[in-house]
Amino acid sequence: MPAPLAGGISARAVVLALFGLFALDNILILLFLGLGVLAVAAAVTLAGLLLWMISRALTADGVVGRRIGWRTLATCLGAALLLLLLGGEGRFFYANADWQVRDAVLHDMARYPWPFAYALPDGPRLLRAPIGMYLLPAVLGGSDLALLASNAARLALLFAAGSLLFETARARAI
Repeated sequence: MPAPLAGGISARAVVLALFGLFALDNILILLFLGLGVLAVAAAVTLAGLLLWMISRALTADGVVGRRIGWRTLATCLGAALLLLLLGGEGRFFYANADWQVRDAVLHDMARYPWPFAYALPDGPRLLRAPIGMYLLPAVLGGSDLALLASNAARLALLFAAGSLLFETARARAI
């Protein structure tokens, strides 16, 4: 009998991990808003139920039997990292000026209680930014590498799930 990990990872696990990361963002927003333990517990329970329902739907659609090879998963991770690094994430290559704003948002979310206001001459202003991609990295310390790792994992899982649409390695590569 072959080892369970020898043939790759199940498509269901990849899709559930992807949905789980997005569910985690929705749960983390409750923590950032300062809601109580009961609200967070309810959100965790609801997210678990949703993931279970998605898992059942994947089983019914026949996706559950498909596997994604480790080589495909590694290629997806490599492609995701390359795209993000070339886009300026991690600051290993050129990063245009809008990364200064992103870094400031990430820094503020990691260091200060949220929601918080910025003191401006015309009065306080609340943080208004697409904060979803910053929640997990902010909890992990707010570093550029945490943001890179979080986004690379999400994009790699998305690429891996998309690889199921193609039958041959050549088609997946194209």
